[in-house]
Amino acid sequence: MAAVRERFEWSSNMAALPPNAMGWSVEQVKQWAVAEVGIKPEHADKLVQQEIDGEALFEMTEARLLGYGVPGGPDIKLMKKIEGLGGGGGWSSVAAEPPPSKRRRAQEAAVVVLPDPPAPNAAVLPTQ
Repeated sequence: MAAVRERFEWSSNMAALPPNAMGWSVEQVKQWAVAEVGIKPEHADKLVQQEIDGEALFEMTEARLLGYGVPGGPDIKLMKKIEGLGGGGGWSSVAAEPPPSKRRRAQEAAVVVLPDPPAPNAAVLPTQ
């Protein structure tokens, strides 16, 4: 019964979370993980121990969560919800803009590498 009461208390506080997840504090990340993701408070406490705030949340990987001791089921749920904060490709109102690493990856993906032009003295063979 205490677990149900605690979960209700967490969920009733969800409205108090700032809309931009990048700005969440460590405690707000824990609140979101318990109320929205549905993981047990003892697993969310592992995020607190690692000082995972909103910005760090967007850098999270499954390997890191497992390394922190978060079991596989909660790990998967967290990763799905973290991706959902970003709107699955476009950024939702929860995250005003992509975190730095995702912006960097998007910029790197946009770079097009062209082959070097032939040397001025190189013979060009006709194509058939």
